[in-house]
Amino acid sequence: MELIAQATRGVRELQAIREAIRATTNPDRPPGSPAALVQVFPDGPDLGSIHTLSNGPVVIGRGPASGIKVIDQSVSRAHARLEFLPSGRLVVTDMGSANGTFINDTLVRMGEACEGDFVRFGSCVFRFLAAIPPGQ
Repeated sequence: MELIAQATRGVRELQAIREAIRATTNPDRPPGSPAALVQVFPDGPDLGSIHTLSNGPVVIGRGPASGIKVIDQSVSRAHARLEFLPSGRLVVTDMGSANGTFINDTLVRMGEACEGDFVRFGSCVFRFLAAIPPGQ
């Protein structure tokens, strides 16, 4: 019975993430909307928080120098470096974090996220929303 509980843990987490996505993201973003990360897990005061991304690199973490601050002990002080590219992709570079950086459940040292991808820092999951050009 314990093996079944362990095997379904990921399914329960995925269901919670899907519910949070439905509750926190608007698929009909208006033209001119900037690229952003929306926190979709875990439940709490930061659920649904939107972090706008600019063209320059930004660090996500718990530390005072982080451009995107995440108050969760599973996130390192300087967890990862993020850079939104003009191509619409997000380059994610792990900065030697203790709990890893993932794009769609794949552990990455450096990777690219596309519109709708999930990016996880420690146990905090975000959905990447690419910029929508004006007039589209």
